[in-house]
Amino acid sequence: MFNHVPHHPPLPLPCSSAHHHADSSCYFSDHAFEGQNQIPFYKNNNRILDDDDSSLLEEAFSRVSLTPQQNTPDFLGQRSTLFSFDEQGFNDNYPFLSSVPSMQHQQEINNNIEMMQKKLAFLNTNQQHSNTVTVPMPYHQREFNDNNRTNNGVVRIPQRWFQRSFSTVFHLRGKILHLAKTQCGCRVLQNSMEGLTSKEEVSVFFRELVVDGDNVVELMGHCFGNYVFQKLVEICNEEQITAIVFNATNNAIKFVNLCLDIHGTRSVQKLLEHVTKQEQRSFVISALTPSVVTLSTHMNGLHVVDHCVKHFSSEHTKYMLKIVAANIFKIATDKSGCCVIQQFVDHSEGDSKDQLMAGIIVNAPLLAQHCYGNYVVQHLVSLKIARVTKSLMKHLEGKFVSISCNKYGSNVVEKFFQDSGDCHSRTIILEILRFPNLPMLLVDPYANFVISSAVIVSQGGTREELLKVIKQHSLMMRRNHYGKKLIGRLRKFLCHV
Repeated sequence: MFNHVPHHPPLPLPCSSAHHHADSSCYFSDHAFEGQNQIPFYKNNNRILDDDDSSLLEEAFSRVSLTPQQNTPDFLGQRSTLFSFDEQGFNDNYPFLSSVPSMQHQQEINNNIEMMQKKLAFLNTNQQHSNTVTVPMPYHQREFNDNNRTNNGVVRIPQRWFQRSFSTVFHLRGKILHLAKTQCGCRVLQNSMEGLTSKEEVSVFFRELVVDGDNVVELMGHCFGNYVFQKLVEICNEEQITAIVFNATNNAIKFVNLCLDIHGTRSVQKLLEHVTKQEQRSFVISALTPSVVTLSTHMNGLHVVDHCVKHFSSEHTKYMLKIVAANIFKIATDKSGCCVIQQFVDHSEGDSKDQLMAGIIVNAPLLAQHCYGNYVVQHLVSLKIARVTKSLMKHLEGKFVSISCNKYGSNVVEKFFQDSGDCHSRTIILEILRFPNLPMLLVDPYANFVISSAVIVSQGGTREELLKVIKQHSLMMRRNHYGKKLIGRLRKFLCHV
């Protein structure tokens, strides 16, 4: 600490008034300590520095400590390294070097804050994006122990979200459809509909969104509106659900396009979850049945068809099943369609199911070798229905060797070994053993897996015949990558031959 500064040179005078307006502040060019956070001295509007002030400044600098304090925010909210001094006495004796804003500056800040708070109070009645807003405050007014304070003295002011009440809900008349199509508005509407039980309140939303059929279809397919629609379905009663279903399915083409849309399919699925009456289901099936092939082969539409198959009765879906059976190959060879076919097989009954399985069996030779169709054939085999397995064996007889050499067909043959039973497995193995070029199958990239499965499931003389062929051609197999793999998998069987 410096107690006295005896020979400090006098500070230069302010800039000449010839170049500056009399009311403006002019900074000195020199500072107290070079290389530190200097304290600028300026000409105050009420007092001009003269030679007599030099002694006052010397006394001020005698109070300055050269020991830096911790980084603390100044009154502008910035961080800097300050020197410690007697702030109260310094401000009293040297008002032109005050460390806090002037009264005029402070009044302007308070006026700005008051105006901002009035605007926020007005905005509380409109759309908001978050639960809180932040208002910066001057440093000397900040309360550092306030729980609502954030970094840099920013104070959180809780924001009043849309308050649901009878008057507020009714006040939305004429605005609901517009709000539902905006990102913020759809959230406000969802919050306002949360837990509504009053018929009067629900009817406000229902009349504006549903009574006009075009509105409900547009809302269901909207990127934001679909969320409002899903929330609306949850609070509507049976009569209102019936009206929604009727208006949505009145135009079958628009309804099918909704099912194919990424947003519309969510709305339709949500609607189907609340469809319980026969009349409602009839409206839906009538609109979907003509386009079931398109829906089944679409990544969004398949979910709608899947819901109908699982939750609607066979009586409602029988006409849909007939169309699917007539287009079985087109649907089963599609990435989405192969999943729909399996659901139809699992949930259909009676003649409709027999007709569907007959279509799969007839196309089994082609489906078994298709990248998606093979799953349909495997699913049919896994059902372990004797008459179905027998029919499949009949249609695939004489083709098992070629199917075994196919990347996807080899899985079908292994599925037969697993689920068809010993009799059918022995029939397939004998067909393979009769193949003239059997050694080729031992080193085939896919058929070698079929041979391996055949050895595992076979018994007695059939297994011995297979192992004998493998041992005869073991030298050739050891020179081939797939042959070596096959010998390695069957080592425990070959050691007993």
